[in-house]
Amino acid sequence: PGRVYVEPTAEIKKLEMQESDLKMSGDLNALRTNRLGQIAAWQKIDPEKAAEFKPINSDQSGNSSATGSSRSFDESQNNPVGKNSADVQVNDFFANDGVDMDTALNGDIYVGSFIKKIGSGQNFDEIYIYKSTNNGSSFFLWGTANVPDKILKMKLSLMDSGPTKYLFTTYSSEGGSLKTLRFNLAGGPLNAETITTGVKDFDIDVDYGFAAAAQLYAVYIKSDNALYSARSVANSTGFGWSDEHPFSVAAEECAFTYGKGSTFVSYVGFFTGNHYFAPNSGYNNPTGWQPFQTLQEGTVNESHYITLRAERKPYGSYRVVSIASRRAPVGNGPLIGRADIVSYNGTSSRALATAPDNNSIVSWHSWAPKVDGSTTIKTSFVIQNARDLYTIDYNNGNWVYSDVISDQSALSFPNGSAVAGDGNNNTIAIYCSGELPTGVFFDTSRSALGVSENVKSRLSFYPNPVESMLTLNSKSKITNIIIYDMAGQKIRSFQPNSKSSVINL
Repeated sequence: PGRVYVEPTAEIKKLEMQESDLKMSGDLNALRTNRLGQIAAWQKIDPEKAAEFKPINSDQSGNSSATGSSRSFDESQNNPVGKNSADVQVNDFFANDGVDMDTALNGDIYVGSFIKKIGSGQNFDEIYIYKSTNNGSSFFLWGTANVPDKILKMKLSLMDSGPTKYLFTTYSSEGGSLKTLRFNLAGGPLNAETITTGVKDFDIDVDYGFAAAAQLYAVYIKSDNALYSARSVANSTGFGWSDEHPFSVAAEECAFTYGKGSTFVSYVGFFTGNHYFAPNSGYNNPTGWQPFQTLQEGTVNESHYITLRAERKPYGSYRVVSIASRRAPVGNGPLIGRADIVSYNGTSSRALATAPDNNSIVSWHSWAPKVDGSTTIKTSFVIQNARDLYTIDYNNGNWVYSDVISDQSALSFPNGSAVAGDGNNNTIAIYCSGELPTGVFFDTSRSALGVSENVKSRLSFYPNPVESMLTLNSKSKITNIIIYDMAGQKIRSFQPNSKSSVINL
């Protein structure tokens, strides 16, 4: 709305293809030349789009106010044991629902959380980064930061494919600043940069596969409710944010993901309540956004807690999973989880999860392995009143339901208080406890698995389809079997607690 989509010329398409090759080779000088070429080519047909290729004008005065460092602590320390002597307690203080995680390419797990201190006699909010080098068996404090902002939301990203490896914590504040803190994985003091100001909500992702030309990409909603996209410069530092693209739409909630070369955005309309989706043909390029399509009309169903994740495929064969909690408008009834699978050739939709006892599905998160060509996507949700954290696995269009991964009633209520995360196909999870002992916990019931070891290699079952008796065999003990119908309703559950089981269906 408000802008006309302009088809790029053959010259522009050739330059965009060249950009992909230059990112792969890491030729930063040639990338800068390519960028100037794209600007000149767009100037010929659409000066307004050409003008979007520029650095973001933002207030950088607060950059030097953040202090902190990353360093190696004693990795031999033992962690306190979590609830029911099962989960590992990462820290022992409440984290204000501010928790996120990522896994490095070498398998190290990083967990970030923040503590709100401003307003309680302190001048800084505090960020803590924890690290595990043993698949989550124990964690140690790896990095800290003091920031002069009241943090609202924080996301953690790793850029570790190049010779110099970084961890980023990007956060929005009550004052509207969107800032990113850069920790060097080798240790030392951190650096800070203000991306932009006047921000209400944001989402961020990283293109993991380019050692010398990796970038951070983001979308954000500003105080005027307008939606924007932007990206850091094409090198391994994650700073120098530029190319801000205004979508000329009003949004109240946004989600964002990176596929393979392409990016994708989803948002809920501020006025309409419609759930929208749009793809970008290359690297969050300000001119690469395609027209929006409507996934759900707001007059039919409200959409909340949206999340978005893409298969790691090129733009011409992309498939993206968009998930939201939905219900009839004007707040009637519980929120039901629903997935829209948006592909290059069309869109399909299905019910994903329904909470029992008229509860609502809240706090969706999603993640995907950093592996080219991967079709594995995983998502988690929280049942509101029961406060249970579940995961659901998606693999090339197929959905597999998993059982609860947090302890009953352990989650603090409810938004952002539970996160499941993935790196290189490892299934890992953390959650915040609102009961004693308080803190951030790592779920140990979900073992970390390598890329080559997946569900199919650990579990077999027959016959398929089944009429009466279903036989299951597993390499490890089967603790829980849950049967759902096509609408996501739970039909029955079994607890065989053995490696083999025969159940009567």
